[in-house]
Amino acid sequence: MTSPHERDGKFYGPNADPYTRDPYRDPYSGDPVDNRRDATSSGPESTRAWSQTSPQATPIRDYKPFLDSPADRAREARSHINPGIEVGKFVGGTVAIAVIVALATWLIHGVVLARIYDAVPLSYWTTHGLAIPSPHTGAAVALSVVATVLAALLLWAFILLTPAPRVLFTATGLILTAIIAAVTVSGPWQTSIGPATAALVVGVVIVSLVARIGGLTITRYRDF
Repeated sequence: MTSPHERDGKFYGPNADPYTRDPYRDPYSGDPVDNRRDATSSGPESTRAWSQTSPQATPIRDYKPFLDSPADRAREARSHINPGIEVGKFVGGTVAIAVIVALATWLIHGVVLARIYDAVPLSYWTTHGLAIPSPHTGAAVALSVVATVLAALLLWAFILLTPAPRVLFTATGLILTAIIAAVTVSGPWQTSIGPATAALVVGVVIVSLVARIGGLTITRYRDF
């Protein structure tokens, strides 16, 4: 490259002409400057702003240890399963509800209905041609416990499969309670009104308590 200063009759020094200057040589002596070459060849240092905004390398996937036993593989598989609820607390709540419902059923059938039936004179039943009713306390308590377990399983299925489990469970539970009460009251009213009322009360208690337990133990982030 030629410089226009070569024709003006002036001497700018061995490396002082701005058009032909070598940045790696001394502008006056023309000797190589090694430290300047080393400093400039390494590139500029990163500024603070760039270090804060530069993208960070992220691993493609997390490190997984080698699973060399069936127990390890089973534990790894269980860690990726989301049952939708806290299973331990849900089971414990269901057991507590079953105990409460069993006590309430025993109180209604074994105490209230038994005393009502005992207070009715024997002549009343014989006059109307009705058999003397029995409270059937043991069977009622067993059925109430089974109903509580089935209600908990139904709510769990609604949590896993439906977008609004509490609404659907409450509606289904109340409808089934009404159907059971209607079937119970299909006989003579003198002997069926008591068990039908008991079934209605116990059913409402089961539905409300199980729905409450489900709302407190659900783990899925959506409206219950």
